[in-house]
Amino acid sequence: MNLQNVYAERLQDLKKLVDPIESRYKDEEARLQAARNLSNLIKECQRATLPASERETVLAECATYDRWLREKIQVQDSQPKNIDRRSTRSTHDE
Repeated sequence: MNLQNVYAERLQDLKKLVDPIESRYKDEEARLQAARNLSNLIKECQRATLPASERETVLAECATYDRWLREKIQVQDSQPKNIDRRSTRSTHDE
């Protein structure tokens, strides 16, 4: 085996280790940003000037989505950092 082949083999081994970590990091960043965006939208809706007839409905929906978001964040935060979080996405439609 020549040096170039050894180097290429080691590089592949390192990529096998690093790629999943990088993927989890990117997924985590995207998830946090999406949660911030939804939280900001909920706050905007809660502060919106609405007719009294619509206000209670909107506030109830905001509370429902806020609860859902907090539950999903809690589930994600309770999981070990070394698992593939994409495997837990099946519960996103609940």
